[in-house]
Amino acid sequence: MGWDKHYPSEEHLIKLKMPVENIHLEAFYDDGKFYSIINRLYLLLRNYNTEIDIALLHFPQSGLNTAVKKRDLDTLLFKPGFLTENIMEVLKEFNYKELPAHNTIAHEIQHTSEQNQARKQGEQWTHAYTPLDMEKTAFVTSVFERLTDGSYIPNSFTSMFNKDVIIECGKNENGSEKVFMIPFHS
Repeated sequence: MGWDKHYPSEEHLIKLKMPVENIHLEAFYDDGKFYSIINRLYLLLRNYNTEIDIALLHFPQSGLNTAVKKRDLDTLLFKPGFLTENIMEVLKEFNYKELPAHNTIAHEIQHTSEQNQARKQGEQWTHAYTPLDMEKTAFVTSVFERLTDGSYIPNSFTSMFNKDVIIECGKNENGSEKVFMIPFHS
């Protein structure tokens, strides 16, 4: 990415934020074990939002060292998998009996990707895109490698993800870029 020429519009980062206000810690005051588990998850999500806020400060600074911006981006790419692993652990701690949570999540991801592919067939992104290899990421291993029905393998997620990225980096119905990159003034 040309960090010295463009930065992503703030809207894209703000949409990544997690609604921590939906976690009601007071509901767990009577149970120290569960309170501790939910409080830890709350702090992880709050910290993720803080990392987004820092990226929002760093990305628009044209003179800031590109290594700082790359580190911010790497953190934002790593955290969803890390958070997914932790959420799955919380489900286990709560004895979520119907842990088709894995199957349900995986099926929903596949369904959404198929819908996206069907609706947006043929859109092309005008910029170079190097497909990400996500097979060993925490997100993929926590959701896809634990499936009980055997219908998914990690590389199928990687393929879906990369196809969806190309679509989402295309243009919307009005001909505007979906992912808006703001140029720095020369």
